[in-house]
Amino acid sequence: MRVIPVLDLRAGRAVQARGGLRAAYSPAPSALAPGRPAGDAVALAQAYRRLGCDECYVADLDAIAGAPPQRALIRSLGGAGLRLLLDNGAADPARAGEAVADGVGPLRGRSARRAEAALARLPRAPEPLDVAEAVARFEAAFDGRFAA
Repeated sequence: MRVIPVLDLRAGRAVQARGGLRAAYSPAPSALAPGRPAGDAVALAQAYRRLGCDECYVADLDAIAGAPPQRALIRSLGGAGLRLLLDNGAADPARAGEAVADGVGPLRGRSARRAEAALARLPRAPEPLDVAEAVARFEAAFDGRFAA
């Protein structure tokens, strides 16, 4: 069985979801990171890696809500040795490109669907380039995997 842990990020901290009521989310306490403050996302990512996980689904709740993405924190999480599967609310190729530059694996959730739709809105290249080729190039940047 494969386990993919999840980190929900809000205001620089890993948060504990409470029935979808984001206003009630609070820093996530964890026995996996003793001595670390609740919500220490990097400590949790390191603990997941020590447990043998090689991937982690990360939801940047701030970015999904329209705020700037938490790029520095995302880069720090990648430094824990996990392949990150990110939902950062990417609605355009620039935001998706930032995620690639930050070392993130395939975009997930809304980010994948929005990035795919954004590709379709790109102006045509000076030389002929069809949408299928553009999507293939974009998918290649995400290791050829694109989740819906």
